[in-house]
Amino acid sequence: MVPERSTRRRLLATVAGVGSALLAGCQGDGDATTATTGTTATTETTATTTTRGPTTTGETTTEETTERTTAEQPDYEATARDLIARLDAGEWERARELVAPSVRPQLTTNQLANAWLGLVGQKGPYRGVADATREPGGVVVLSLSLDRRDHDARVTVDDGGEVIGLRFPPGEYEPPAYADRAAFSERSVTVEDDDCTLAGTLTVPTGDGPVPGVVLVHGSGAHDRNQAVGPNRPFQDLAWGLATRGVAVLRYEKENRACRMPPADQTIDEVVVDDAVAAAEVLGAAEGVRADATFVAGHSLGGAATPRILEQAPDVAGGAMLAAPSRTATTLVVEQVEHVLSLDGDLDGDDQSRLETVREEVERVEDGDVTDGELVLNYPGAWWRTLLAYDQVATARGRSRPLALFQGGRDYQVDPEADLDRWREALPAATVHEYPSLNHFLQPGQGPSTNAGYTFFDNVAEDLVDDLAAWVDRQA
Repeated sequence: MVPERSTRRRLLATVAGVGSALLAGCQGDGDATTATTGTTATTETTATTTTRGPTTTGETTTEETTERTTAEQPDYEATARDLIARLDAGEWERARELVAPSVRPQLTTNQLANAWLGLVGQKGPYRGVADATREPGGVVVLSLSLDRRDHDARVTVDDGGEVIGLRFPPGEYEPPAYADRAAFSERSVTVEDDDCTLAGTLTVPTGDGPVPGVVLVHGSGAHDRNQAVGPNRPFQDLAWGLATRGVAVLRYEKENRACRMPPADQTIDEVVVDDAVAAAEVLGAAEGVRADATFVAGHSLGGAATPRILEQAPDVAGGAMLAAPSRTATTLVVEQVEHVLSLDGDLDGDDQSRLETVREEVERVEDGDVTDGELVLNYPGAWWRTLLAYDQVATARGRSRPLALFQGGRDYQVDPEADLDRWREALPAATVHEYPSLNHFLQPGQGPSTNAGYTFFDNVAEDLVDDLAAWVDRQA
């Protein structure tokens, strides 16, 4: 039976990306600054000074209160450590058993797996707890020792000894070590669309010019010029890294973020292609940039759209396709959802129901049973319609200008085998670079990639930046 539309929306909402905050825990009663930690009941005797009612002598007496026993308190830290140990062992259901029943429905085993695997995937294998501190409200902050970079876990435990909050703070952005800030300058530019002005940043190497240049083209979603995801700024990493290596870079705000776009107007050309073509014109006319050596480098959807951008921009010298899908978006979305729902090793009944709902929505899209203004799986019908009508492989095959492919081996959004094999077959002359440890956002790691992993800070891999800069130099 097909669920009602409202039920379908609720199911789809549970498939959305998991953030770093799994539960917003809040301690109700009690003051952690005075609560006794431990399993041993304590007693305390207090003296109070009492001023009796008016007397002729103004006598003030001190009297001892009766002994009172505080309630037995849980070992907050032990509970927090136990939770982390179970997560590290992959015991998702046992970890969930530590969560208070009142909040357990908000947290699935798959969400726990998503968050933990995302953390250790980006930060490295877990080695133990380096430090533990208590904060008010039953919060235990565990400093987790991880192979690549230590990270905090914030576990909130109630007075009954049950977990009511778990959060892995995402961290803050840091420029990559491979970028030399003294090697380039930046200035503001604008990219003019027919009815929208897009703010941008042009990053230009210092020293003698002119130099080759690259326009960075976003993936799907409403992105800023850095294509920021959580604390990560992959386009800033690329811009600063390439400029350090002698390549100018233009990055700009995506139109569906910068300006109001009615859903029915959000075609692939309006959202991606037209603005990239306009940005390439701005880059080619910029002081210090070679007009005959401008390139586009598209990520994800931007990579798939790169052949179409070249088709519309005859002066662009070539295109780099980063994590670019060769198969249809409807095929990819089902695979992506199934991957995320399977992270705990089990597609249970609820997971199967969610996946079936996605398949039903995909079938509607493929059958053309949606209007241009209708949102389906968070994207307008116009976006789906024009994306399915576009054959990126055939378009790329018809281009004579150089193309290069850059693909991570841990990318669950673009299959490093199925998608890359189609590109190889269609483009035997294309340069292909593979990076076994990189995820979809071109960051190094290990183990399965997860969408929660994108919420933890890291930089684009240096070897990819080196390879992209070298490819541009060879083509220029």
